[in-house]
Amino acid sequence: MKIKFSVSLIFLISLYVYAAPASHTGRYYYVDSNAGDDRNTGLSIESPWKTIRKLNSIHFSPGDTILLCAGALFSGRLAVKGSGTADKPIVLSSYGEGPLPVIAAAGQHSEALLLKNCEFWEVTNLEITNTHPKIAERRYGIRVASWNFGTMDHIYLKDLYIHDVSGDIFKKDRWEGHGILWENGGRLKRSNFNDLRIENCRLERTDRTGIGGSSPYRHKSGVWFPSTNVVIRNNYLEDIGGDGIKVFGCDGALVEYNIVKNASQRNDGYCCGIWPFASDNTIIQYNEVSGMRGTVDGYAFDADFDTRNTLFQYNYSHDNEGGFMFVFTPRPSEHNEGTIVRYNISVNDGTRIFSIGGPVKNVQIYNNSIITGEGMVVQSLLISPAEHHGRLYYPDDISIKNNIFLTRGIGQFVQNIAPVDANGLYTGVPGIGETKRFVLESNLLFGNNFWVPATGKNFSGDPMITFAQENMIGYLAGLYTLENGSPCIGTGLYIEGNGGKDFAGNDVEDELSPDIGAVQYVNDTRN
Repeated sequence: MKIKFSVSLIFLISLYVYAAPASHTGRYYYVDSNAGDDRNTGLSIESPWKTIRKLNSIHFSPGDTILLCAGALFSGRLAVKGSGTADKPIVLSSYGEGPLPVIAAAGQHSEALLLKNCEFWEVTNLEITNTHPKIAERRYGIRVASWNFGTMDHIYLKDLYIHDVSGDIFKKDRWEGHGILWENGGRLKRSNFNDLRIENCRLERTDRTGIGGSSPYRHKSGVWFPSTNVVIRNNYLEDIGGDGIKVFGCDGALVEYNIVKNASQRNDGYCCGIWPFASDNTIIQYNEVSGMRGTVDGYAFDADFDTRNTLFQYNYSHDNEGGFMFVFTPRPSEHNEGTIVRYNISVNDGTRIFSIGGPVKNVQIYNNSIITGEGMVVQSLLISPAEHHGRLYYPDDISIKNNIFLTRGIGQFVQNIAPVDANGLYTGVPGIGETKRFVLESNLLFGNNFWVPATGKNFSGDPMITFAQENMIGYLAGLYTLENGSPCIGTGLYIEGNGGKDFAGNDVEDELSPDIGAVQYVNDTRN
């Protein structure tokens, strides 16, 4: 059974309305590469400047607005100077009718647009590219840098089209290529970001990473200086060379309403759709990830190491070659604690569904709906130890409750007993190894599920799911809802702090036994 949908989850469940930009009282500058002249005043549409070289020579002031002419092509790198204020940010955008103005670095510069050590900037309605026949390290579309600066406030990147960035495809953190990179650090002064927003952007063919960050500040280093109020929302990423969205060095980042389609296309190594690293309290919700290639990773989502309290909820994952969810740390000193995975839907994800590796702690996986098609052989649950200094470290405190595993092919619940092979595949045998405090309870397993650990009462039988049709009613009205008489109704276990809402926005009643799966039964008449 292969289940496909032509209408995107994200645009059916959310119509996001953006706030109008703040008022500006500074000067307006106009730039037109076709009709402009750098000897002009630049202060009117009739007297525009011509080049971004001219812009690079100007130190802008609070409230200024820089407008690039629609349809114009600007070669080189725009490296802005100056800062706005909270009530007078500086705006970089476009004017006129026609295609977005293009800034094309053509591989001659590390980035096409650089915002370094400047704050209160809002960048909108531009096309950015940085392509060259030869890939190179540190090649980006946009780079935002806070370096020996302190806290860099209020950087908004909105409604941008970023494409064809031929950066290094190998995993090298900030040295690898990015469509958008934010990086902070420096030896002289701790530096970070506050109020960084990346919204409503389209990224295509950016290598290696679509949107990502880099920071030297980690719990392990003893210096924790995270970026705050980071929001990555409503972006569309397609045909990405490696990772889709990587949250790095943040506390409380919000990643929502994004689509990552066909990432990890030009990298055979470690790549995932959306994942945090060295970040705490990350919320990843209402995203759709599909078409991840490869089995070394190839997961839709990943809670990587040096993370705490990561929440994955209301996401839709489908047709990812490596699997749905990876929770991992390689050693006890690289903490991974408090991951929650709830109210997500996974359809036809391959290889591994839930992969839990190393000494991670306190993982809660509940009320997800997992559907795999005919002919698929997957590891529905894979437990893997991590070896460190000759010792094997297993997960601790793993709770898997109230999930639907609808398996048309073969699903295996296994542990790994051998080193991973070159393709990232594990040798799976029954059992959970030396995993401590493990519970698999009150799940409904239908189909060919093998070697299910006997750690609690689970259910069998047809979950009686109504599959959504392709119509404009949308996923919230009909995706994977339970039919009357389903054995999933009212048989789940109460989960403290369950979030209160299911995948479809229905209430999850605390005082009742919840339903099993990502979507509660909407015609419930229980009192």
